[in-house]
Amino acid sequence: MGRCRLKQEQLPLPFPEQPPTPARPRVQKPVTAEAASPAEPDLFSAPPPRTLSRPVGFPLSPVSLHQFRQTATPATVDTWLYYGVTDPSLTGRLLEDGLLPDRADPPLLREAGAALRWLADLDEELLAEGRVVLFRLRRKLVRDVMELDPDGSSEPGARGYFLMKM
Repeated sequence: MGRCRLKQEQLPLPFPEQPPTPARPRVQKPVTAEAASPAEPDLFSAPPPRTLSRPVGFPLSPVSLHQFRQTATPATVDTWLYYGVTDPSLTGRLLEDGLLPDRADPPLLREAGAALRWLADLDEELLAEGRVVLFRLRRKLVRDVMELDPDGSSEPGARGYFLMKM
């Protein structure tokens, strides 16, 4: 194979050559105090974070007593704990504010079997008048702030927990 060398010739350009445009000179803007990077804030001089004026309660939801009696068994262990109230004036406050832990007078949370036993031991008049309300609360929400009730845990199906402050 032979190599063929061509003479380097200039080919005609499709557009006429234009002189390059000169670059615009850069104009620097004066640096003001606002444009400068802010200094690191002093964490000790910052105002303290807002605190709540009252503790936040755990949310409760009412349970139908009729339905609960039909589905619960003494050996039922589920994801819920139950809190019973016989005073109708507390019902609205509990729905609004939730259940608050209290070390001095802790609320007693019951498993399904213990709640069933509690309902069986109540006076029939209270049940007939509709003054008994049973609430349920997710077990995992209160797992860290509850303590086992030493008196109620000796009977099978009567396990209860006290809701205490941390």
